Amino acid sequence: MKKNISILIISFIFVLSCFSDTITGIVKTSTGQLVNDASVSIFKLPEGQKPLKTGVSTKDGKFKFDGLETGYYKIVASKKGFCDGILFRIEVNQPKYGIVNYEIVLNKPGSISGFVYDPDGKPVSGAKVFKSDNKYAITDSRGFYKIGGLNPGSHYIGAECSGYVKDYKSCVVEEEKETQGINFTLSFGGSIKGTVIDFDTKKPVKDARVECSGAIYSSSKTDEKGNFFIDGLPQGNYNLYVYRQGYEFAQIGKIIGVKVKETF
Repeated sequence: MKKNISILIISFIFVLSCFSDTITGIVKTSTGQLVNDASVSIFKLPEGQKPLKTGVSTKDGKFKFDGLETGYYKIVASKKGFCDGILFRIEVNQPKYGIVNYEIVLNKPGSISGFVYDPDGKPVSGAKVFKSDNKYAITDSRGFYKIGGLNPGSHYIGAECSGYVKDYKSCVVEEEKETQGINFTLSFGGSIKGTVIDFDTKKPVKDARVECSGAIYSSSKTDEKGNFFIDGLPQGNYNLYVYRQGYEFAQIGKIIGVKVKETF
């Protein structure tokens, strides 16, 4: 009986030691002002899809997470009116580093604006100017766009529109300022369209991946009728490749001379 009790006690102490790491920190603005009531979440890496713990910064901007396993984490602080502050990869190892105090800075967002033109200098309406999937704007009839809510710093911005070749620009965003004059001139592009069918049944193949490589790389997926359409290609020669689970890889011979404003 004594032997069993001692094993249980040792196991209990071991579990506590595995989950005893603590980190602390402070949330402040770029000017050094302490931020209270900011939501602070910690994510375990590498998975990190859902927060392991979430808390709120105190009136003096402090936060604390304890009961953590030794390992790597990401911390995200957010508050309305600010861009998220993120510590992307920190190592939590209290026996090695002690209790580390981290600092998260929340910045006021900035914005960018500009115009999108075609090669003749005419405005392109309906073009998508994007930083990411959730940070983009559509140009109006003047070709004008504006994207807000951007973190201060360097950004890589893209512009695309059907019938044109996608273009990218780098720019610098400042806190609480609008960076103007980030203009794009899109070149006219060509396109390739076609249909993918089953060799034996002659029926259309849905969700096949069609890739083209040449002057640039681009890809598309077939619809329910097996049709695909790849747009915005610079003039040049391209190879086509088709992939679909359950089928052998297919390569289509070189397509020569895709021209702007034309569909092959």
